[in-house]
Amino acid sequence: MAAIEPRKTFRSLRSVEGYRVGTSLSNDKTIVDANGVMKELYIEPGTPGIPTAATGVLTFSGTVNKGEKITIGPDVYEFVVDSAPVDEEAIPVDLDGKTAVAATGHINVEAVPLEGETIVIGDFVLEYDTDGKVEGDNLAIDVAGDSTAASRVFTITGAITDGETITIGNHTYELDIDGDGVTEGNIPIYIDAAAAADKTISPWIIASAINNNSASVVTAVGAAPSDGTVTVTAKHKGTATHEAGDAEVALGKVMTNASWAGDYLAGGADPTAEQIRDAIVANNGAITTITVAADGSVTKKVNLTMVAEGSHGNAVVLETTDEAAFDLSDETLTGGSDATNVEAATEFTAAVPSDALYTASRNTAIVTITVKSAGAAANAWDTVADVENAAFGAAKMVDGEDGDPSVAGKAYIDEDYLYIAFEDSADGTGWLRFAKYTG
Repeated sequence: MAAIEPRKTFRSLRSVEGYRVGTSLSNDKTIVDANGVMKELYIEPGTPGIPTAATGVLTFSGTVNKGEKITIGPDVYEFVVDSAPVDEEAIPVDLDGKTAVAATGHINVEAVPLEGETIVIGDFVLEYDTDGKVEGDNLAIDVAGDSTAASRVFTITGAITDGETITIGNHTYELDIDGDGVTEGNIPIYIDAAAAADKTISPWIIASAINNNSASVVTAVGAAPSDGTVTVTAKHKGTATHEAGDAEVALGKVMTNASWAGDYLAGGADPTAEQIRDAIVANNGAITTITVAADGSVTKKVNLTMVAEGSHGNAVVLETTDEAAFDLSDETLTGGSDATNVEAATEFTAAVPSDALYTASRNTAIVTITVKSAGAAANAWDTVADVENAAFGAAKMVDGEDGDPSVAGKAYIDEDYLYIAFEDSADGTGWLRFAKYTG
């Protein structure tokens, strides 16, 4: 008699005068081994432990991005978009062409910044500008037309004398007529006695000294034809000053024949939050990778949206030098993604190699991993989802169980099944289970 494979020897199992197992009904209570030898089959009441395969359940709860990873025991999977995995040993899960979403962010204008304060949006730097000048390749938040510079008039009514002073903000200017120098820390105004005595000349010299001070926050103009006045105007438009600690530029003098029209610069005016917002939005075309648009319902809000969809937009940096003026949505654009949860689950399932130690099956966005070999060994496998919107039900594979040892020819019966050992095994993998036939 030719050899018969053990799994194919049980051709009949009927409820006729008990259970009959074999190649025909005449072989009552016998089993045919791999060599075709009939053996006596003793059926005892009981239920042997049948080994079960370990499983894991991976649920994708939201969008998935390139670079995110899944680990199952010895294997690492990496989601990619039109590229190889960063981890050279990872199994790629291709999300190219899936339902991508563009990253977004926003800027809220909460206050008026100082001249020169900046906002960084990825590779672009926007600079708050009231005077038509920005650094290098910076893009201007141009509010010059919506701002007014503060100013004041200083009037000289007679001769001025050596040692007298004029104060503008943090800077004190001192007349040096005798050529003997000025008090330490003061800025000299060099003038001869004849000019000091003539109020039609001295304003020009004072204005020149102020303008020659590169640190000055104002520019100065002597009246022409001179009527004894010097008009000082803030270099930067608006109500604020760059001098630390000063809300306004204070004015002072120790000079008998002169006076200021007021104690501070005055008349400066700032743009509104909406005007600043519009000046930011005016850069929309220059910022080529991001759409910059005014919010339709919040007047101080600027919306930012990546032109290209996908998770790469989440790396676009948002920064500002003035957090009080510019409230940014986050440190980067956010919300960009490369695939939906169902798409990611589908591609992940398809990426599992045929020679993997497990299989993967999907129900919508839930993937069930089942180890091919039954037993408890795979319960030690780690299951890790380095994915923001995905998680395993447990940190390791679960429910793998070793069965009772089997001895070929051994059989048990319980209320529901007949169990036959077709080969010897220490872990119970030699058992076959048959449902009762009641027809």
